[in-house]
Amino acid sequence: MPGGEASATGVGSTSSLRRGFARVARIGARVILNAAIAIALMTLVPLTLAAVRGSDLQRLLHTSGVNTDARVQAVRGLRAFGVAPDASITPLRAGLALNALQPSHYSSPGFPTINVVRPAAPWRTTPLAADLFPDARPRLYSGPSSAKILDAAARGFNARELAYLRTLATAPIWTDFDIVARAPTVDVLGGRFRTPFLRSAQPGDFPLLQYRDLKELAYAAVSRAAYYVAIGQPRAAEATLRSIVSFGFALVDNGPTGMDGLVGTVIVGIGRDALQRFYAIEHDPRAAAAALAPPPHQAMTSASTTAMPSDENMRRGLLGRVDDPALPLFDRLFAVRRISMLSCTNPRELLFGLRPDARTVLDRASHTVARFPSERSFIELETRPLAWPVSVPLSNPITNAAVSVASVAGIVLDNPRLAQCTAVLAGHW
Repeated sequence: MPGGEASATGVGSTSSLRRGFARVARIGARVILNAAIAIALMTLVPLTLAAVRGSDLQRLLHTSGVNTDARVQAVRGLRAFGVAPDASITPLRAGLALNALQPSHYSSPGFPTINVVRPAAPWRTTPLAADLFPDARPRLYSGPSSAKILDAAARGFNARELAYLRTLATAPIWTDFDIVARAPTVDVLGGRFRTPFLRSAQPGDFPLLQYRDLKELAYAAVSRAAYYVAIGQPRAAEATLRSIVSFGFALVDNGPTGMDGLVGTVIVGIGRDALQRFYAIEHDPRAAAAALAPPPHQAMTSASTTAMPSDENMRRGLLGRVDDPALPLFDRLFAVRRISMLSCTNPRELLFGLRPDARTVLDRASHTVARFPSERSFIELETRPLAWPVSVPLSNPITNAAVSVASVAGIVLDNPRLAQCTAVLAGHW
């Protein structure tokens, strides 16, 4: 019957449609399952690396900076040989003065700098004639040798040599130098940058201080002291040499990076050596002070031959460095950066992020570590979600492939740690 034929046709069409939907669903489920398996396999690459090499990275984070720490400890007894602090000097004023002692040509994307008046350094602008200071010719910079100029001053200078030293010793640049040396606290970052840093700023692009220029200041300050020795003002000479020590400690105590601390100890050492020589020339018994003796050379102990604490104890030690007010600022800030990398040391944190203990320490660092808004901006920069560029040069094609695989998994799972930590763990360090 016509009605029966229509009914049969309708039933057949519906049945075919259902079978089609079922087939599409099976294909879709198979595709989803295969994709899930593929992502799972891709995720295994960074997870396996974290399981295999995570402890090695943990040990590296634990031992990083030990050389700088040792150097800071070696000069701690020299604080008594600095100049008296001037409470009227504000941290920002000292930071701007330190900025003025830097060259104007350094910059980096994302870190807008503050422009200041930069006084000239006469030892750079006035060439040292070949017949001047024959017993103290330039060695480490373009001015007279800091190792020999004080002895030369004790023997006396001719008129041209004295004129050169007068120009050096009375140059306006020492106003900024003395401000930094006498400041109780220095806002190093606030004096250099307009903060907060731009969102485009990357921790790896942070522009370090120009340390060669800072060391030149210390070398030249010894010649400045030699001028005062030559004109019969030993107290002014001593104060100048003590200012070198204090200038170095200004970097140790207020610099945000380990290199600031390291170069600060070098500058303290320049002041120590010159001050000891000055006291010897003046027949001052302080020349024999133990603190002024050069520290003995100490070879660094290899981590491979030293008993290492457990991973958990290393972790607790690292977290404790952030909260330790006895440590220099650079040390605590460096610990903040290393804590951010703990998520690469084990599969659990690689997948789900830092454990609550680490997150708590980082969250309060802006209040427990930072003293100024500029330092809070620096902590925010250091704790941005793994802002390390994946496009860094990788060691070999296998490492490149591993990072590529982890990048796909990271995009799907919205977890950039997978690619970033793969680049770190698969690389050579």
